Amino acid sequence: MIAPAATAVTYSGMRLAAALVLVAACSDPPPPVERHLPTPAERAAAPPSSAERMFVPADAAPAAPAHRTATMTPVWRHVTSSDNCFFFSGPDGRDDPLTSPAVVERDGEAVAITIGRATFTGTFRAGELFARRTSHHESLGAWTVTETLHGHYRDGLMTADYHYAECGPGPQGPCPARCTIDGKLALQR
Repeated sequence: MIAPAATAVTYSGMRLAAALVLVAACSDPPPPVERHLPTPAERAAAPPSSAERMFVPADAAPAAPAHRTATMTPVWRHVTSSDNCFFFSGPDGRDDPLTSPAVVERDGEAVAITIGRATFTGTFRAGELFARRTSHHESLGAWTVTETLHGHYRDGLMTADYHYAECGPGPQGPCPARCTIDGKLALQR
């Protein structure tokens, strides 16, 4: 025997279902959907779908960014240098002080950083910077200086480890000589 309450629920549920069928049957049909197949030119101009962006062939390299130039301010921190030396370049360089505004130029992965008369060249790849500069100076003979920058760029701030080494005059001169500099260089907008 079925309890009277269960019968009432079943009967109410059937009335609701019947009402929904009537509403659906009496409403206007949806407008027809027009299908348009894109032309080859339209497909080429369209941005890639999310599925196409997910499956990039392994040998496909991302397009290099356009040429960019920015002027940045150098800030030196944690500078250590050899005692009783003067330096041709660096934060207190005699010939090439690296303290004036820096012009950073990027063309794809190639980067050039010019501070005063000194230009470092190298690469900027996957957020990592590696740039180098070799210069020649005169002081009781010809000296060769090698400077490197290795660091990162994020949110308008480039931070790099800086290293300076010099090679003494003449073919038998000490290389690297005893005068070196190490420090942190930040370039900020």
